[in-house]
Amino acid sequence: MLGLADRHQDNMLLLGHAVFAHIDFGYVAGSRPWPFDTGPFPIPAAFRDACAEHWPAFLNDVQTAYEIVQQRAEALLTVAQALATPLVGPTHTESGQRQSFATFLEQTLARPSYEVRQLAADGPDNWSTLFKEATYQTGQAAGRRLREVGVPV
Repeated sequence: MLGLADRHQDNMLLLGHAVFAHIDFGYVAGSRPWPFDTGPFPIPAAFRDACAEHWPAFLNDVQTAYEIVQQRAEALLTVAQALATPLVGPTHTESGQRQSFATFLEQTLARPSYEVRQLAADGPDNWSTLFKEATYQTGQAAGRRLREVGVPV
């Protein structure tokens, strides 16, 4: 919802009591660091698979949480305008037009909750996300192999 992406497993930290925290915020407010990145709701397939029979309940929770955030949209937009927009700066739409973070957030919060639930449901199978994860895993494997043969990486 806030435009955070790049949520592959290496960008998550497991804290005490099985709590996950995101630790990489290089993608924020709709700004992509390079032209090809993850899908709009990048949930790793491994996360979905780990949820198993709880996956539908997770999707319901996503939808409910989004509806709660929508109920507080006015306060979030006020904070975004005052704090986030000056820090983030202008973002770009898919068509390349510049917009403020507050505008990005307002448009995001206008989406219907069933659409956000569907984005989450489709996230693990999104081809962009799968491609980025495969690229990242290939890089990790190459790094491991280089270290095995003594190349400092």
